[in-house]
Formats: sequence, structure tokens, C-alpha cells
Amino acid sequence: DIIMPMPSASDVGSAADIPNGAGKAFDVDGRQIAVFNCDGSFFAIDNECKHQGGPLAEGELAGTVVACPWHQWTFD
Repeated sequence: DIIMPMPSASDVGSAADIPNGAGKAFDVDGRQIAVFNCDGSFFAIDNECKHQGGPLAEGELAGTVVACPWHQWTFD
């Protein structure tokens, strides 16, 4: 299972739900969180790009850097 600390840990699903090199959005206490599988390590960030609100979980992942699918802003 993927556990995310958010002031407290939240079980968002199974690691098998996110293929290597991909991301998936989860609702955690009313907040959209993008979780990424980077070669078996899992990282989480807000699912909203700070530029224009694009869905980061749908972005292209290169290592630990995700590019927003709308305007290619990158986040690590």
C-alpha cells in the first residue's frame, strides 16, 4: 500500500495501481494529490500545476521530474 503523510498518514491505494514511470491522482481529505512511481519509489505532490492548474498526474514523467501536460512546466 502507498501511505502518504499529510499531517497524518493516508492509505490511498495499492502500489500495483501505479505503473512504473506513471502517476495517478487520489483524493486525500478533499485535496487532489498526484502520486508517481519512479522505479519503485513513490512520490506525492499536489495534483494542480501552479501555472494554470493542469493535472500533474497526467503529465510526462522523466526520472523524478513531471511535466505539466498543459504547458510543460516541470516539478521535481
